This record gives sequence, structure tokens and C-alpha cells, in this order.
Amino acid sequence: MRLRAWLVNAFIVGHVVAIAAWSTPGPVQPAPLRALNRMIAPYMLRSGLWQGWDMFAPDPLAINVDVEAEVTFRDGSRVTWVFPRMEELSYVERYRKERYRKWRERVRGDAFRAAWPDTARYVARLHDRPDHPVAAVALMRRRGSRPGSRWSFPSTATGSSSTR
Repeated sequence: MRLRAWLVNAFIVGHVVAIAAWSTPGPVQPAPLRALNRMIAPYMLRSGLWQGWDMFAPDPLAINVDVEAEVTFRDGSRVTWVFPRMEELSYVERYRKERYRKWRERVRGDAFRAAWPDTARYVARLHDRPDHPVAAVALMRRRGSRPGSRWSFPSTATGSSSTR
């Protein structure tokens, strides 16, 4: 019983240390903390305990990136599906769909391209009906500068297709 209590306490302390280390903003991290964060990064990312600081001053994210999916049906018709946007949901829905926000933020990046086929299949399942089957889904990223940003990025669109 004593070993079990010790293991539980070690688990809790380990998590508190990992979360505190991960939550320290990058510019103030000493080298040992950066090394620790590199070691715990896979666990923090896969467990959903990660935290990013790119929305805060002095260097907030300088671009708007939006994700859409163009669904093409077997008959050739098309529809555009827009990923859930938190600002368009009620407070209750925002709470319920917080993970959609994180998913939307992550799936748009090249580092998460492994999730693109699953994302396309998810969108296809949302629209697929026996009388109106989905033929293909193209994921589209749209980028542009944020208003008032000191950085300038051209508006672009890129895509990734997935057929069923």
C-alpha cells in the first residue's frame, strides 16, 4: 500500500513539474528547461496537456489561417464545409467543442499532415448519404495577414485531396 501511495504521488508531482515546465514561455526558458521540454514533448502533445504562448504579446501569431473542405459528390455537385469557428458558437457550444478549435488549429499545419486523410474521411462521413454519395474531399488552407499586424503575408490557398 505504501508503494502505491508513493507511485501516485510521484505521478502527480511529475505531471505538475511537466505542466509547469511546458507552460513557461519560450523566451524565458533556461537551457536545462528547454532540454526537459524536448524530452517531454511527445507525452505533452499526445496527452493534450500542451500549452502554446503564440497568442500573447510581444509576438502573437501574425497570420490568419482558415481551413475549409470542398466536398465533391458522385453527381459532380460540390459543397464547402467550414471547420467549426468558436466565435460563431454560443458559450455552451464553445465549451462543448473546445477540442474542435484545437483540432482546427493543428490540422492546418504541415507538421500534422498525417491527420489530413482522417480529416477528409471525417468530412466525407458528415456529408455522405446513400442517395448522394461523396466522391472526394479537398482540404483547403487559406492564409492572410492579420489586420494591424507588423508582418505582411499574401493571401493564398492550398489544398490536399482525398478520395474515398
